[in-house]
Amino acid sequence: MKMKNLLESWDRFVKEKQAMQIEGTELEESRIYIAKLIDTVLQRPTNNQEINKQLRAKTLGVTKRDANLLLYLYKGVDENGNLMNEENVEDVEEELNQRAVNFHDSLETQELIDIFYADAPHLIHFHLPMMREKAQKDSHQSKYMLSKAPGSFSDFYFARLTNNAVFKDTTADSGMKDFMHKDSAELKNINPKHLYLFKLEYLIQIVYELIQDNAFDISNNLGSLATIPELDNDTFVKNYIMGISKKSYEAKMELNKQEHPTFGPMIEKQRHRMNRLFRYYYYGEYLRASTEEQVKLIDDYMPKIIDIDTHQVKNNLVPKYSILLSLVWDKLPTESQKKYELPFLKIIYTAKHSDDIKVDINKIIKEKGVLDIDKPEGASIPLGLAGETEDYRLGGANEELDNIIELATSGNNKDIQKMWSKFLLIYSRLNQQSKDSLNDKIKTLKSLLGAK
Repeated sequence: MKMKNLLESWDRFVKEKQAMQIEGTELEESRIYIAKLIDTVLQRPTNNQEINKQLRAKTLGVTKRDANLLLYLYKGVDENGNLMNEENVEDVEEELNQRAVNFHDSLETQELIDIFYADAPHLIHFHLPMMREKAQKDSHQSKYMLSKAPGSFSDFYFARLTNNAVFKDTTADSGMKDFMHKDSAELKNINPKHLYLFKLEYLIQIVYELIQDNAFDISNNLGSLATIPELDNDTFVKNYIMGISKKSYEAKMELNKQEHPTFGPMIEKQRHRMNRLFRYYYYGEYLRASTEEQVKLIDDYMPKIIDIDTHQVKNNLVPKYSILLSLVWDKLPTESQKKYELPFLKIIYTAKHSDDIKVDINKIIKEKGVLDIDKPEGASIPLGLAGETEDYRLGGANEELDNIIELATSGNNKDIQKMWSKFLLIYSRLNQQSKDSLNDKIKTLKSLLGAK
């Protein structure tokens, strides 16, 4: 049976990969290619590769602040690598112009140039402003996660279906994507007169004008431009944001309607193991541990959880481990929150705001391998074990007492002794305040049994 499930899961994996590779029309493929160039050329510093090589070689004194990232160019960086408070508009303009030239050179055919030229006005005046407006509204909603949320979550919105999706905040090549093209908190520290420099619309406008000025006879191409359909919202989202064709998207959605195969018991055991961190905080076991012990346990689990759930959201699947951890995130040490908050919150935000990922926390928490503790089939779980809170134990004690009182009231005393022994086990692990709260029920039971 395990082999059958293994083969079914592999077949599902292959189908998902095939769905992602379904090509669309030539126009769609061109737009997807342009989207990738926006991500890999237009939004990255012109000395990206040079700095990345030095960073990978751990060159002494070289940091990301040596890259031509817009904030560092604008503010200036002193000899110690500290941000200054200059307003180097000319340096930013020079970098933007060079990025525009590099992007223009990457449009290798006249067809790509024509398509970009036709799409650019729609990107500048409609799609990008609408994206920013939506991102700003959503960023306020996202603060349910943390009382101290990062500046904005507009970059999280675009972590979509493929590794090459435009505007996706990738960590490839040392993650040297220009964060100022997002709604960065640093934008609040920019002179309002200069904010236009950091809008992607402005950079696309530079490329648009470059095409006009670079001796390309646009008038000769008016006929071909007229045949390019207007970049509507659906096409923009599928081709530019997701980086896939419409047929690929439809195939993926059809596949998601099918029940996903599992590895049966093997997956249940893995799920139980991977939810160890959630149970650790959900049941309060962390209260008995030092901060150092908590940090170590988190470091043992979080990288794997982030890796698994990042893959999940990329494929429009529910990131269950992260969704569960979001319930207890505020209990994690501050050190761990700061270390993992960006990739973790990206997963949560993408899942919560995706039309294709349906999250039902009540259903997730009831699945096998989430709250249940390893035990023989049919055996009960004794309350009071490490990892269970005082409220949890008190609730169990109240439930046991209520059951005993119900039996005593009915006159059926057959199982009362056994149930009473179980109650005493729980009772012995309660603090004095909890024990005192049970006195009235214990008196009622004794009265029913004729005991003093």
